[in-house]
Amino acid sequence: MSGTIQLTRLQRVADQLKVPLQGEDAPFQGVSSDSRSVQRGNLFVALNGPNFDGSRFLQMAQQRGAAGAIVQQHQPIDFPQIVVEDTLQALGQLAQAWRAQFVLPLLAITGSNGKTTVKEMAASILRQLGPGTVTQGNLNNEIGVPLTLLRITPEDRWAIVEMGASAPGEIARLMVMAQPTAGLVNNAGAAHLGGFGSLQQIVEAKGELYAGLGAESSALINRELPQAEQWREMAEQSPKSPIVEYGCYSGSTADLLQGEMRPELPFSLYAQGEQQQITLPLMGQHNRCNAVAAAALAKQVGATLPQIKQGLEQMKAVPGRLQFKTGLMGSTLIDDTYNASPESIRSAIEVLSRIDGSRLLVLGDMGEMGPEAAQHHHQVGAFAGRAGIDQLFALGEQAKQYVVGFGAGGRHFDALEPLVEAIKQQLSSDQTLLIKGSRFMKMERVVEALLDHTSAVDETVDETVEGEKRP
Repeated sequence: MSGTIQLTRLQRVADQLKVPLQGEDAPFQGVSSDSRSVQRGNLFVALNGPNFDGSRFLQMAQQRGAAGAIVQQHQPIDFPQIVVEDTLQALGQLAQAWRAQFVLPLLAITGSNGKTTVKEMAASILRQLGPGTVTQGNLNNEIGVPLTLLRITPEDRWAIVEMGASAPGEIARLMVMAQPTAGLVNNAGAAHLGGFGSLQQIVEAKGELYAGLGAESSALINRELPQAEQWREMAEQSPKSPIVEYGCYSGSTADLLQGEMRPELPFSLYAQGEQQQITLPLMGQHNRCNAVAAAALAKQVGATLPQIKQGLEQMKAVPGRLQFKTGLMGSTLIDDTYNASPESIRSAIEVLSRIDGSRLLVLGDMGEMGPEAAQHHHQVGAFAGRAGIDQLFALGEQAKQYVVGFGAGGRHFDALEPLVEAIKQQLSSDQTLLIKGSRFMKMERVVEALLDHTSAVDETVDETVEGEKRP
């Protein structure tokens, strides 16, 4: 909901950016930074980087019907252009001004693991309240967040923005841009540790979400996390920000908590004296905690417990995240190939360990683990061994340490083909295989090679060119 939308003409955008419009004024609708997906009437933002110059694609954008472009250097073609010093910065300024035109609940989510699942769960709930805008796929960085904000329309009743970061200060800048009414950090773990240097730096970077909340914007904090007290202190920097606590385990005194944690049963959700039984269609205790986080977010927009129940029970698995598929010889594949960190692999192993029959684990390297990479891989392998996993197949240089930690029953491979052949030689109908690894390992290739294509529909992982996902 909003008042009159002002930023719908090129001249108004130029005025907002405090630069002249070179060419004729024209109305525009929608913003794109990818010339291949420009729609008629879009404003094209020609982003630049170390290895690319977006202005090279100006003519393509014009041919596809773009109304005009934001560029860093004027191009000698008859096409309206807004020339700025930095197109990425201009994209952010435009997104911030666009978002400021709308009075609506906007929820911000970050975390080392599970934030995309929490986002999709919350969106599944809130769609019952009316239309809204939610981060598409993995557009959660300094390009993806402004593009998400620029998709908000006057018809929207809510918005959900996922935020990632590769360095300190990035989430703080995204918070200024998004101006959320509530925010949540799902967790902080060793994912992409190499990009930050230490776990404490990751905790502080994720906590920028709480520090960046404005007056009367709610900070949602899982009181059971070890970082909860530090994040509470960061949220209290804005004294008018309400703090809403939630938890996943019975006995918590949080404002919203989950009841029984037995994985084979529906769980109870409690909030302000109400209770609701929920049967979640996603595997794993960690997904129940994700569901509680999503419920806490949805309540900030006014969702009732029955609406939360309906939204969560309609939830479908996010591609590449604990998707069950039929493999060769009647085996069962668990496709969890989207990404990997020590915490997310442990959560997936816990799911596998509860399944009857022979349990096989197929792991690729975890990326960006820093100088302690060998230790993290070794610890994951040892955890798998203690969890009762029957066999471990490891792919990649760092993955050797999985096998060392796992012990007997572990095998390491340097290449994809021999790994796949070794697995195929022993597949049977009583086996369940969990396949997981960091994005750069492309472990979905293992899933593809082991799928029974006569009975399974392949659900591939979307890869995004613009706005690559951040941790």
